Amino acid sequence: MAKKWYGAEKKAREERDFIYCVLERVEAKDIMEIIEVVGDKQYKKPVLLDDIQRITAYLKAIVPHKNEEDYLFAYFDKQYENESMDDEWDNLEEAMATLSGFASKKGNDFIEREIFHHFGFLIYTGDRIHDLHQQWLKHEDEKEFAKYLFARVKEKVQASLKDKSLEDLTYNDGKQRPTIQNILLLFNLAHLISDQSSNAYFQFNRFVLEQWSLEHIYAQNSRSVCPTTDKAAMEENQGEIKEWLEEVMKYLEDDKLKKKIITSRKKMGKGGMDCYRV
Repeated sequence: MAKKWYGAEKKAREERDFIYCVLERVEAKDIMEIIEVVGDKQYKKPVLLDDIQRITAYLKAIVPHKNEEDYLFAYFDKQYENESMDDEWDNLEEAMATLSGFASKKGNDFIEREIFHHFGFLIYTGDRIHDLHQQWLKHEDEKEFAKYLFARVKEKVQASLKDKSLEDLTYNDGKQRPTIQNILLLFNLAHLISDQSSNAYFQFNRFVLEQWSLEHIYAQNSRSVCPTTDKAAMEENQGEIKEWLEEVMKYLEDDKLKKKIITSRKKMGKGGMDCYRV
């Protein structure tokens, strides 16, 4: 038992907590800076606090969440008193094997890539790992689980828009900025899911540890959304923006908004200058 526990903890920490940052939402208070020496230069490097037990992500997956600081300890203490720890260990082993697989970057087919990116997005935007794990246990089929995750992502996008259309959002409005960040992150993930030729996976660990800005995210690939003032860039990248709008439509159920997007794409094809104000 101790060996498997240690192995799961060690694996979750590998590559600057690559797996852990897919399975657990990281807050600013969880990050510290260390000094890294490269040649004769020193750099500040953000890392996750060392005393955070990465195995906690798997424990949270098998224990129903409560708004109590020590709810995990209380749960397992009760299981110990009831002499049911063997069952809990079996549940933990399954969770460690399944979830570490979902959060790794070893899968190369479309379904595995879809699960990785949508799972990480949902965790980042506040879904609890226990709820997602319960859905996996309900389906226990990767295709069905991927469908559930996709539907859940669409649901969150619709809820975050609150009857607004994408063209009504502006990055200069601080209240709308989290919504814009999440939506732009999602479509960055959609690009990576669809681009199977590169087999690249989004680095949630660097995203949260280095607190990437929107500009940093979209500097990683060419599919960016032009800002309101960058008309020249829009003219150069209209084809890419049209593709981005097509990705948007996959996650929306609002027929009126879909019609607006289609209209915008047609205008762009005729040399129009429509641009979403993000």
